[in-house]
Amino acid sequence: MESAARGGRGLSQTMGSLTLLAWQRAFLLTVAQPFSFGK
Repeated sequence: MESAARGGRGLSQTMGSLTLLAWQRAFLLTVAQPFSFGK
């Protein structure tokens, strides 16, 4: 029971970091697009 809860927490933590990475990449792409188009 305890290990299952710990695994669930680890999973949500991994999902959270993955979501953060995805948002970061999307943000960087959105910010970089105008610059690449301007060149």
